[in-house]
Amino acid sequence: MLLRIDTEVEGDTLTVKLSGEFDMGSIGEFRAALEGASEQWQRAEVDLRDVVFMDSSGLQELVRLNNRVHERNLELVLTKPSAPVMRLLELTGLQSHFTIRE
Repeated sequence: MLLRIDTEVEGDTLTVKLSGEFDMGSIGEFRAALEGASEQWQRAEVDLRDVVFMDSSGLQELVRLNNRVHERNLELVLTKPSAPVMRLLELTGLQSHFTIRE
């Protein structure tokens, strides 16, 4: 299963909805979706409810994005992480590094 990425900009918020497998093969598409947003955004919401698998590459990309966002005084919210995503965040102890909205 591949990763499907849907983006929407509303006001200063970019919403990125991921569905499928967030792994090494989809990192480029994920970056392009964020960097290719038609408008500047102050807040990014990454909807992870439909992610069925995420490996260390996907997790590393979320950490990279989180660091970049904080360096620029922007905001990142992970929305409704699926069970596989939450399990990986908890196993690595990284859930406290993110703003997570259930």
